[in-house]
Amino acid sequence: MVLSRTSSSLGSLIKDYRNKRGMTFEKLDQLTDVDKGNICRIESGRIKRPNLDNILKIGSILKIPYEEMMEPYIEVEERSDILFTILHELIRSNNNINSNMITKLAKKILNSPTEESLDLVKNLYNSTANIEEPSTKLILYKLIVRHSRAHGIMPYVAKSLLQAYLVERDDFTKLRTTYGSGKGTIEYEDFLTSEERGLMYYKLFVHSYNLCLFEDSIKMGEKALNEEISDISLRRHYKPRIKKRYLSTLIVSKYQEQNINIQK
Repeated sequence: MVLSRTSSSLGSLIKDYRNKRGMTFEKLDQLTDVDKGNICRIESGRIKRPNLDNILKIGSILKIPYEEMMEPYIEVEERSDILFTILHELIRSNNNINSNMITKLAKKILNSPTEESLDLVKNLYNSTANIEEPSTKLILYKLIVRHSRAHGIMPYVAKSLLQAYLVERDDFTKLRTTYGSGKGTIEYEDFLTSEERGLMYYKLFVHSYNLCLFEDSIKMGEKALNEEISDISLRRHYKPRIKKRYLSTLIVSKYQEQNINIQK
C-alpha cells in the first residue's frame, strides 16, 4: 500500500508508515536493532545521509516498497558505491523498473563526486549489460552516450551507441530507422575493439540484407570478414554465417544488375 504524503523526504516517508503501522520508536528499535534516537533523527531530517542498511531494516519492518523508499534516499545520497548497490538491487529484483527512477539514479551515479568519471561510466555500462528489460537498457545506454560525449569519453560513446543499436534493431517495425542509427555508429568505429567492430558489421550486414540493400550488405560483409576477431566463440559463430550469406548476396546483386542491363 502506497501512502499519500505532503512531503517527499525520506524521513517523512518513514514517519508516515510508522504511524500507519501504529509502531513506537521503542518497538521499531527492538525489531530493527536501529537505535530509536537514530530513527527519530532520520524522521526529523537531522541525519542527512542515513546508513543504507538501517534504512533497509526499517523499510522491511514497516513494509515500505523498495522503490518508494529508495526514491527519496537517492536524492540525498552521493556515494557511488551506495548508488551502485541500489542499482544492482533493482536489477536483481527483476521487477518492472520505473524509468524516471532509473534515469534519476543513473544521473546521480554519473555525477557522483566520489569516483573518477571514466570509472563511473565504465561501471554503469557494465551494470547495464545485466539488465533484461530492453527499454531500461536503452534508457541507460543513451544516457551514457550523452554523458560520455559531454565529457569526451569517446570509447563509451562508441560502445553505448553500438549496444543501443543492438537493442533497437530487435524492433522489426522500425528496421529502416534503426539501420540508419546503426550506420551512425560506424563514425566511432576506431574506438571499438576488433570484436565489437566485427559484431557491428555482421549485424549491419544482416540488417541491410533483410532490407534488400544488397550493395550495403556486400560492403558490411567485407568489413566484417576483414576484422581480426580473437574471441573463438565469435569467430566460430559469425564468420561462417557471413561467408554463406555474403555469397548469396553477391549472387542476388549480380542478378539484379544483369536485369537492369537487359531492361536498358
